[in-house]
This record gives sequence, C-alpha cells and structure tokens, in this order.
Amino acid sequence: DIRMIKGKAIYSGTNSFTPPAFPLRTDKYTIDGTDPASGTAFVSGEVVAFLFQPGKVAGTDNEAAKDPDANFKAVTYSGTNPNANTISIGFKPDLVWAKSRAQAYGHMLYDTVRGQNHLNSDNADAQVADTQLTFHATDGFTVSASSGELNDATGAPNNFVAWCWKAGGAPTSDDSSVSGSAMIDGSPTTVDSIKGSATIIPNKMSINTKAGFSIIEYSGTGSSGTLPHGLLKAPEWIVIKNYEATNSWAVYHKSLGAGKQILLNDVGQDSSDTQGFPSVPTNNFINLGTGAAMDTNQISSISSTTPNHICYAWHSVPGYSVFGSYTANGDPNYNPFVYTGFEPAWLMIRSHDGGNRGWMIWDNKRITYKTSPNIPAGKNPAKSWLNAQSASTIDTGSANSAGVYGDVDILSNGFKIRNNDGNFGLSGENHLYMAFAEFPFSYARGV
Repeated sequence: DIRMIKGKAIYSGTNSFTPPAFPLRTDKYTIDGTDPASGTAFVSGEVVAFLFQPGKVAGTDNEAAKDPDANFKAVTYSGTNPNANTISIGFKPDLVWAKSRAQAYGHMLYDTVRGQNHLNSDNADAQVADTQLTFHATDGFTVSASSGELNDATGAPNNFVAWCWKAGGAPTSDDSSVSGSAMIDGSPTTVDSIKGSATIIPNKMSINTKAGFSIIEYSGTGSSGTLPHGLLKAPEWIVIKNYEATNSWAVYHKSLGAGKQILLNDVGQDSSDTQGFPSVPTNNFINLGTGAAMDTNQISSISSTTPNHICYAWHSVPGYSVFGSYTANGDPNYNPFVYTGFEPAWLMIRSHDGGNRGWMIWDNKRITYKTSPNIPAGKNPAKSWLNAQSASTIDTGSANSAGVYGDVDILSNGFKIRNNDGNFGLSGENHLYMAFAEFPFSYARGV
C-alpha cells in the first residue's frame, strides 16, 4: 500500500521498501532503490502498483509544475543597513515585489523591463528612479547599503519579504524591429515577430511561456485596441499601470470577466466599466479600452497616449498557478475549501463585491511575525498577511490584526478559509484568488 502525503511516499506491506533513487516505471519498481532496469523488481499486479519519486513530478508536460520555485519564490531577508545585502533565490527574477514587515514603507515593485525604477502597489504614483534594488546577472538581487525602504535594519531578523517571478529575461532594445526587444524563455527575438495584427505595439516584452507570465511595456494609442501578450493561452490575471503618470493600477481577473475591473491600490468594489477591458483576452491579445474611470479620484488610463505603461499578465499552469473565485458563507468552521491542485507558496485574496476590502497576501516563508506564540512559516493557521493596497505593517501581528484575523489553512492541495473576516470570509461575498505553487499535489499523485 502506497499513500502520498504532502509529497512523501508512505509504504506499508509485507516487503521492506526503500524509496528509489531513480524515477520509476508503471510496470516495474525496485525494492532496493536501484535502477528498475537492473535491480530486483516487483511486476505489475503485486504489492506495489506504481509510485512517483517523492518531491518530483513524473509524466507531465507542464514544465513549471516540475519545479515551481524555479519560476516563483517567496523569500524573507534581514535588513543590513548600512551594508548592502545580496539575496539569492535560485534563479534570475524579472519581477520582484518587496515589502518591509516592520516599517510602514510601501510595496516596492521592480522589473527588468522598466529597469532601475520602482512602483508602489499601494498608491497611484508614477515610478521613481533609484538603485535601491539591482538584479543579478544570474541569481537573485541586491538591496543597496543606503536603502531604507528595502534594507532598514529595524525589526530584523527577517524583517523584509520579497516575492519573485521569472519572465523571459531583460530586453535589450525598445525598437520593436530589433532582436532583443522581446525575450522569450531566455532567448532574444523581436516584438514585431510576436505582434501579429495587434493595434497597440509593445516597446519591450519579457515572456515565460512555460510559467504563463509576461511583462509588456507599451505606449497607448488613445483609443481601444489589442495588445499582444506572447503567451500560449489567454491571460487570466492582468495588472496594468501607466507608470509615467499618477494613475491607478487596473486589474483584470477572469472571474470578473469582460467589462469589469478593480484597482490594485484601492479597497473599492469592482467596476462595471467597458472602457478598461471591454472583452476577455484571447490566446493572442489583451483587449484594452480607452481608459478606466473607477471614480473621480482614481483613474487608470490604460490606453492613454502618455507613455509608458507596464502590463503584467499571467495564465494558469496546472500544478504551478491558478486564478479563480469562491463565495464565502460567513461560518469560520465551514467556510470554503478551495482546490488549487498544489500547495500554495503565495496566495492573494480579494473580495470584489462587498464593502471596502483589502488585497490579502499570504506566503510560505513568513512566520506569524512577533505574535505569541509564533506560528512557524508553512504551518497552519497562516495568520501573517499583508495588504497590497496598504503600506501598513499588519504583518507585525498585533492582537487585533494578523494574530487574529488572518486565519487561512494552506494545504497540500489548496487552502481553507478559517475565519469570517470581511476581507475573505464574510457571508455571501465573492472573492478573487491568485495562487502560485510550492509543491504540485496533483502530479505527485500521478493524476
């Protein structure tokens, strides 16, 4: 009898068994951990039917699911000001989203398409040029000695968190006809070879087809149009910011559908506004309207003529990422379990049709910060959360914040809501979620 529990093989039977050092076949597997081609083997129909090697994925074309943390990783690190700090993550990221956990500094977003500039998800401000964070040529990033927002020693250790995604690499040209204006899976090409019949032509693109993620820089035309994304499927989660103007972040989510959007830097409900995303994305294009007037003070002009705009676009990859929705019932004991097909390494939830609600973020690296007792990273309930639209340090876990209201169980195949908090568990409210994997549960089971 073989049982898979959080990616580990548990064996019970009449024969002794050693977990194999080799990937196994469905008709033969060894009892001594040697190569099935030469080792002592059971045959199909005896005690063992088949087994996938613990911690690995067998028989799938989803490359990102085989090794999720080669495409996304959450890390915590300690501020070391007045000394620089180098953080290795195992790959070169193209998008880093970092936040102080101890100080009310903003959420800092850097990407390799815009270069040495940061945006804040918690406000509508234009980007700011700086060198607080620099990307490594091969692995991770460095925060500068003088950076307060990314390297303040107050609250150390582990007083910062960074969420890192891999796209296609840093473009080397903003001329769409020149090789290097687009990077696909680490290889240079031209934007013109990707654009097809698009009416809004990107200046630069960075695309990870295996992980379903692209970063697109473009100048708007002032009218509605189609923007190429370079992915193999239609994007399901899109975030756009006019980074040279004081404009809000416009968000499309597949569960909102066409004609609706919501703001990343705000707590308001979704808006029925066809000027933003008038129709759903296709396998080739993102359909953009002329702008998105959420209210008089929050305008995200995603197709204005003001250069330039940055667009982050993702589609789901089984075993690696998923974007969906659920309806809460208000019962802390029986609120929904949401199946993702993997153990989430990063989870964001947003109620989109209730009152003023936050963008709640959990990950697998933060302990419940400065609570008593601490809940270790990766253990349940996950109480340590941050809000994408707020610079506040809710993650510090005071008695009336993360230490009470953040209860979500992060499970091997999804997540379970353990609270009736208005941000993610209030009865009748519909919630968007975005999740990236730590471990692909479905493929570990051989599904």
